[in-house]
Amino acid sequence: MWVLKTDGPSNSVMQYTLYAGKHGIGRSGPKPENTNCDGWISFPGVDKSISRNHAFITVKMLENSQVMEQRQTISILDKSKFGVSIDDVEECFRERNVQTSQASQMSVHQIYKDMDVTLKQGCCITVGVNNSRLRLEWEEWMVCHSLLPKEDITLLNDSCVQLGMQVSKNWSDRVRILVMHQIQMTPKVLLALIDQKDIVTKDFMVALRNRANLHDPIPAPSAAGPLWETLGEGDGQPNARWRNRITGLIQDQEPSSEENKTGYLFRPDFVDDFPEQYKPFLLPIERGKGTGSKTHVHARASLLADHTLIFVQSDSHNNARQYKQVCERAKARVEYWDGAAIVQKWKTYEEKIKATAKKITWHVLVVDQEGPHTGDVGEAVTLLRKAGVIYSTLDSIWKAIVMADGSHIEKDELDHSTQSLSLDTSAQLDTLSLPSMSTNTQHTLGTQSEKESSKSDKGRHKRQRDESYERAATAAPADATCASRGGGYGGHAS
Repeated sequence: MWVLKTDGPSNSVMQYTLYAGKHGIGRSGPKPENTNCDGWISFPGVDKSISRNHAFITVKMLENSQVMEQRQTISILDKSKFGVSIDDVEECFRERNVQTSQASQMSVHQIYKDMDVTLKQGCCITVGVNNSRLRLEWEEWMVCHSLLPKEDITLLNDSCVQLGMQVSKNWSDRVRILVMHQIQMTPKVLLALIDQKDIVTKDFMVALRNRANLHDPIPAPSAAGPLWETLGEGDGQPNARWRNRITGLIQDQEPSSEENKTGYLFRPDFVDDFPEQYKPFLLPIERGKGTGSKTHVHARASLLADHTLIFVQSDSHNNARQYKQVCERAKARVEYWDGAAIVQKWKTYEEKIKATAKKITWHVLVVDQEGPHTGDVGEAVTLLRKAGVIYSTLDSIWKAIVMADGSHIEKDELDHSTQSLSLDTSAQLDTLSLPSMSTNTQHTLGTQSEKESSKSDKGRHKRQRDESYERAATAAPADATCASRGGGYGGHAS
């Protein structure tokens, strides 16, 4: 979005956040009643060279909010007696040179009157002849959304093209806020927690667009308080009218107590079955602090450092790619290993694990196999655990990230059957949800009867393993990473 800042000491700089529309520049403080414009930029004071309606800035809508590098077109129209000068303007718009800026070594040019002049990032606009200046800057805002209804996505895009914000379905370093209708545990929520980004409703965008004045600060995503505020105006009586802090709607009748409720203005509600234990870690102010320690806010960004996660038999084209981004965001190293390859070339894999075991904690996860682990996958898990690799579940990884507590992944979960909370039970292609404990328990622990029925296969598995060792001893050394595949979404996740 475009931002205009007045020149001067840092403690006296005024900032005007623009949106699509026509904005006036003039000497008077409030916008003149006879001026037809959306916003107002004022220079109140003694500069008599600034007219009451000196110039007008026009900001156009973004053509497409999903084009990442696109910016709004912005121009200025001079309507004054003493003119407008710009330090960086095309020659066809220059009426005459005014002076040379010693700081930038660039000439300042007075522009033609009554001609729309396109403005550029970083240009300095001088209004009048007494060095009243504005500097134009572009501030990037990228918004990501998760599990929004289709109609809400349309409204979000409409708001963003007016504000000059980009909208992305995928997560990246450039995302500043996550927009949701209701909070439920998805990969994007985990990424927002790791990157310390706020989770808001679409009302945040509405409040940003409906600020009463261009110089009003951008609302804080974690803002709390009553939904309505009183205004000291109306029929000559103080506090006679009320304004909705989100929509900007003004009414004369006092809102009901239910409408005027106090709380977080932009935080989405939790889904009905959201685990109570997780809620304190997702509140706007307390988010990530847990027990109150401020260090927990930053703990997630490096929570899985010095941990390597082995995804056995993972589907690298679907779920595992999103799991991979979440884990790597917390500084884990993720590798994809094939169960059959582990069994056949075990010595190579074992040497790789032992070579780094003192520096790295290894974990094995199986994320896409129904029922108890049998066959090559079950054999691979057994071999890895014998080599000191910790068996972990996705539930324990997600729980550790949400609660900023690495102790949840310190124990082997086949040795310690601990209860885990379901983060989400629905699966959607665009916003892959995280597994429930009930499903995860079936995948990893199995039932007692299933375990007993698998005992008869142990003799056969042992013979196969011995034959595999003999083949591995005579075969040429293989690449230890074997089925390791890159992936992720190139820095994005749904």
